[in-house]
Amino acid sequence: MSRESSLWLNNNTLIGQTDKRGEAWHYRAADQGDESNHYPGFVPVEDVKRRLFYWKPVETALRARAELLTPDGVTILDIVDNDRKVLIRPDTETVLGVFKSSYVVHDYEETLINLTQEVVGNGVGIGSAGLLRGGACAWVQFEFESTKEIAGVAYRPFVTAATSLDGRLATQWLNGAQVVVCDNTLDAATAGATLKIKKRHTKGSVHAESWLDIREALALSIEDTAESFERRVEILTNTNISDGEWSKFLDAHYGEVPKDEGRGRTAATNRNNKLTALYYNDPRVSPWKGTAYGVVQAVNTFTHHVITPKAGNRADTNAWRVISGEVAEMDTATVNSINTVLKSAKRKALILA
Repeated sequence: MSRESSLWLNNNTLIGQTDKRGEAWHYRAADQGDESNHYPGFVPVEDVKRRLFYWKPVETALRARAELLTPDGVTILDIVDNDRKVLIRPDTETVLGVFKSSYVVHDYEETLINLTQEVVGNGVGIGSAGLLRGGACAWVQFEFESTKEIAGVAYRPFVTAATSLDGRLATQWLNGAQVVVCDNTLDAATAGATLKIKKRHTKGSVHAESWLDIREALALSIEDTAESFERRVEILTNTNISDGEWSKFLDAHYGEVPKDEGRGRTAATNRNNKLTALYYNDPRVSPWKGTAYGVVQAVNTFTHHVITPKAGNRADTNAWRVISGEVAEMDTATVNSINTVLKSAKRKALILA
């Protein structure tokens, strides 16, 4: 991890419940600045507002200057496009995004903290919060203080609120479960984060009456997540997977290892060896080897902690997977591949709905 990435993560993400989850992998005391970004309990709401959401984006009409070489010399064109606007982070003077004038900003503090906190109920607090992409994306995760357990899986249900100022993300709320043994996010519908509801940045999206469906969806979402997660973990842990079926899963999920010698065969063999080592030997996965849950946990852990991100750093990539819903897609794909193996063995497919 570069020094620039380390400085960003240690000063623009706030990590709570460290007495239960331990230090984040990116923690470096030398890059912490004046305050630690780690909290033994919940992250105080006021700290999120003070340390992360202390600024508001500035909106201005799109302006451009062009120099044209003409027979008469150089002509300067100054253009103002009132049909488009630019969002700027004022403290860093960074351009966050360019949009049509109808684009509506969803304020980080009001939307991610105030609105969400109002409806998630008592007994929860902020487990983590952060900024990505220079402040163009933000999230706040609310979770239970106490850890729940089912089939040997210790977890904490959560609701994550996320939005963006660069057009990459609608404002959305997701639920899921944080698995303590590996600090992975797993999908409540399969075993990371299931999209509950989203609001696009359009006119009318911030009117009070437009939030009613959000309030209804979030009112019981954390409790619902716990019940949903436990029901699905029970199904997954009670579904046996033989050693031979594990090998068949790798073929079904990633494709068979090429028979011809070459880069493709080497890469596929190395990947399968790393996954198999996780599945059989890694304490984040091996307690559930021989079960469908162990398979889901192996792929999820491999993706979160082993695969080198194609772009950016691991913490940014993992955070983006959660707030964008990619974790849910990943876990669903894993279950689908398990079902391919079960069906080929004429066994009953997993039904997690």
